[in-house]
Parts: sequence; structure tokens; C-alpha cells
Amino acid sequence: MIIMDNLLSQSELAEAAGVRPSTIKFYSQEGILPYKQKGPRLRKNYKKDESLKLLKEITNFKVKRMTIAEMKKIRNSSKNKIGEKEVRASEALRRNDERT
Repeated sequence: MIIMDNLLSQSELAEAAGVRPSTIKFYSQEGILPYKQKGPRLRKNYKKDESLKLLKEITNFKVKRMTIAEMKKIRNSSKNKIGEKEVRASEALRRNDERT
């Protein structure tokens, strides 16, 4: 495993998180998992600690049956310090939808 400045490649992050590289690629393409590209081949690099924490959050969102759109909304709102309130509102809406 090559770690430069606490950065991991897509495959290294997948191995560290116990998921497939295609999972990392999917969340990156959806804009949920941030990365930086550098080098002549523009390899995607992920911040190790931040990305592993975020993948755990995504797993929790999946357990709660959240959609990608909901994950993006919560991720964006948490950047704006709304976070927990938005999560509770989203979960309440989902529970209500499941009942009807």
C-alpha cells in the first residue's frame, strides 16, 4: 500500500474499507465521496481518514434505506451545519412514505 500524505488510491481505499473498487468509483461519480486528482495520469486520491469515516456514514445511510439523492442532501447540509435536523426530517418522511 502506497500512502502519500495520508492519501489512498481508489483500490487502496476499497481494500482499507472492505468494499469493491467499483463501490468507491460509484460514490465518487455520484459526488458523495470527494477525491483529488494529480499526477500525469490524473489518478484519484482519497484522504484516508476522511474517506473511511464517510464510507461508514454511507453504510449507515444504506441501512436506513436512504437514496443517493438523500445522501447528497444530508452531506451538503452537514457541510452547512444543518445536518442532524435534516437527517431526522428525512427519516420521518421515509417512515411516513413506507406506511402509505
